Amino acid sequence: MTDLAFNLIMDCGQAMLANGGEVFRAQDTMEIMARSFGIVDFHVYVLTNGIFASAQNGTVSAVRHVPAVSTNLGHVEAINAISRRVADGELDLNSAQLEFERMKRMPTLSPLYNCAAGTMGAGCFAMLFGGGLPEMLVGALGGLLASASSCALSKHHISRIFRDMLSAIAGTLTALIAQLVYPALQVNFAIIGALMILTPGIAFTMGIRDFVQGDYLSGTIRMIDALLIAASIAIGTGLVLSLTSLLTGVTVV
Repeated sequence: MTDLAFNLIMDCGQAMLANGGEVFRAQDTMEIMARSFGIVDFHVYVLTNGIFASAQNGTVSAVRHVPAVSTNLGHVEAINAISRRVADGELDLNSAQLEFERMKRMPTLSPLYNCAAGTMGAGCFAMLFGGGLPEMLVGALGGLLASASSCALSKHHISRIFRDMLSAIAGTLTALIAQLVYPALQVNFAIIGALMILTPGIAFTMGIRDFVQGDYLSGTIRMIDALLIAASIAIGTGLVLSLTSLLTGVTVV
């Protein structure tokens, strides 16, 4: 009984981290579920990419590695709901396990939806930063290509750093090619719009939240991740702009 409950708690904590949940939220959820299931002497230490837990005076212990983090707040909310119902006594161990399995079968957004969201987001960002209708349209096209390339590369398990670098190249090239067709295009607004959908806003925000909660190690990990992603976007964009200036002799600003 204890082993089954302990494994379910570890599965819930791992799923929360893997779907973009905060470190303190995952730790609180695991501790609440452990108390509700009557697990004695439960201790857990959660990092951005790992969980260390023990119970029953150290006779039960486990380590989970969470190497990849995506964002699916629907799964995070579902696990929160399970923990609340367990704490209220609405779910026993078997029912909670069934609810967890049901959560894992929840549908995720298809790449088509991601590309559509990237297209609309990039166009709106281009307009928000001062672009007109041409910049908005080109930015939307760049966002579409950046989102599509990111989705295609993720299927081959390409590193996030190289994925964002190549996506930034695709978005920047789209704007520069469009400028050749329409010279009056203010290419900087179109490029900014396409790149904004790649920026690591969630990682940066969650890093700050980890710092506020006192999880300095996890916050540092998330901040480094955000900085690496931002650097990869800058490298991809800078590479295209530098090559364009080198080949044409015109500085792109």
